[in-house]
Amino acid sequence: MKTTTQAIVIHLAKYSDKAAILHVYTKQFGRMAYIVYGINGKKRSSLLAATEPFSLVEIEVNHSAGRDIQTLVSINMIYVPVSTLSDIRRRTIAVFLSEILMRTLRHPEPDSTLFDFLSSAVHYLDSTPYPENMHLKFLLKFTYFLGIMPSLDDRRKMLDIPSGLLVDSPISDISNCFSVEETNLLIDILSDENVIISRNVRQSLLTKLCRYYECHLTDFVTPKSLDILYEVYD
Repeated sequence: MKTTTQAIVIHLAKYSDKAAILHVYTKQFGRMAYIVYGINGKKRSSLLAATEPFSLVEIEVNHSAGRDIQTLVSINMIYVPVSTLSDIRRRTIAVFLSEILMRTLRHPEPDSTLFDFLSSAVHYLDSTPYPENMHLKFLLKFTYFLGIMPSLDDRRKMLDIPSGLLVDSPISDISNCFSVEETNLLIDILSDENVIISRNVRQSLLTKLCRYYECHLTDFVTPKSLDILYEVYD
């Protein structure tokens, strides 16, 4: 069945000399993989432009229920993220968030609320004048859709990473906790990501958020692009 749907680009992987596999999160079908032909042909440049990580596109596909890999007919960007494509900081965040999606969105079920959240994040990353904390806020809000959202309703306590609960003192050791100060920053970032924090504090928050994902999601591995993100914002 030929269908048109909007999608968030997650990852493009080489499949053969003439084809690639495009991983996306679609509005109609959820997480899907499509085979893309002509990746080294005359349309190579336009295909690569439309498959940038964390891009919002419209795809026409031949969809057959039950198939692991579907066939892509065409792809077009419906929003060109000019700032994200030209700014190394935003582009690195886009790559990082795409890796997060690749490692967390395992099942194909569609979720219109999740798609709207991802679509809004694509627009926001491109438009905000201060992208430094955007990925922190994304990781926090994304936990809701993954069913692992931590408790963040008391500024007097610290967030324990393995349990996801607010505690008065570390259950195991301090490295497995957000300090009271860090927990308060998470609360602040949820409401206003333009909170001014130092590079070292931002890196600590990001490292611990990835550890939180590792503790609460089976087979989650921290993205390789995290180190590049640290270098870009060094």
